[in-house]
Order: sequence, then structure tokens, then C-alpha cells
Amino acid sequence: GHRKVVCDPAANSAAKFASADIYAVGELHPYRDVLPRSQGMLAQDTPSGIIHNLLPTDCFRADVLAFQIIGSEFGLVPMRDGYAWLMRDGVATWDGPYCPRIEPSDDRELPWHDDELTKESRASISLILTEDRLVVRAIKIVSVSAALTRKLEVLHAKALAERPVCRDGWDAEMRRYFRAYSSPRKAFQHAVVTCKGGD
Repeated sequence: GHRKVVCDPAANSAAKFASADIYAVGELHPYRDVLPRSQGMLAQDTPSGIIHNLLPTDCFRADVLAFQIIGSEFGLVPMRDGYAWLMRDGVATWDGPYCPRIEPSDDRELPWHDDELTKESRASISLILTEDRLVVRAIKIVSVSAALTRKLEVLHAKALAERPVCRDGWDAEMRRYFRAYSSPRKAFQHAVVTCKGGD
């Protein structure tokens, strides 16, 4: 698949480690043909890693610099059958609903097993800034707090344990989410956990 294992080198040694080396700055996005056509954030949490594809309509040099220099903040909002990743950085405030049950069966787990986590374990996320869903403009890897990592584990396990989900059902749940939270900023006000990247 196109997901790579990404974990924080400062995190629990039981976690898997790798780099998002399938992506290269200045090159075409390797999966540009399947990226959403609308702007936003595509969040993917799978055994091969956690990747957030950031897809702004325009991506100027100032946006790239802000993305590289300004820190990121993350959050999670529970949803029926899944959850929404929240992120704000120097470019925008983003949200990306995610449902593991609509992934292929071998892509439904997180990049670790629950018994590998300790109280200090911190997940890492590869952030891929892509211009016009075509060219990768910047990449960075950030860690999230142990508290957010644990909450992610709980929400992910709950989503996997719920009723079978079809694509139409998840689309309806995403519409409900976007009606409830008219913007990612509003969603942040209802996050069950937040942290700054590196916390």
C-alpha cells in the first residue's frame, strides 16, 4: 500500500519505525489519482503508519515556510463508527474524519498492538503538504502526546468493535459531523483530547 510505518524515535521502543520515504518534496504525489478532489485533510491510520495528507487549494511559498516553521496542534473528536482527526498549523485548521471499518481488512489496525503501549508511548504522524492534489511541497514528521496516543487507541478499538459499516453509512455520518461542526475550529472546541506536536 501507499502507507508507510511512521513512529516517533523518542517513543516506546516496541513501536515500529520507518520514514515516509515514498514521498519526495518537489515530486508528484505517488497516489495523486486517488486523493479527494476537494481541499482538506485526508487522515489514514493503518498498520503501515499514520499519514495526514494536507490538500490546500493554493500552496504558496509562505504556506510552505509556515508549515515547516510553525508548530502543529492535534485533537480527536469521537464519531459513530470512527473519529475525526483535528490539526492546526501555520497553513490552516484541518479536520479529517476516519473510519477503520471501511478500510480493507488487512489495513484496519493501528501501527502497534495495545500491549506494546506504555504510559510514555507516543505515536508519530507523517504530514504531507500537497499542492493542488498533485505535487508534494513539504513533509514533516511530528509526535503526539502519550495521552492523545492512548485516546486514539481507545477510539480506534471502539470503531472496530461497532456494527458493520458500509460506505453509504459512513458518508451519512460524515455529513452529520460537518453539519454539527461547521468548521474545524468549532470541532476543536469539542475535542476529547488535544496536544501540541512534540508534547
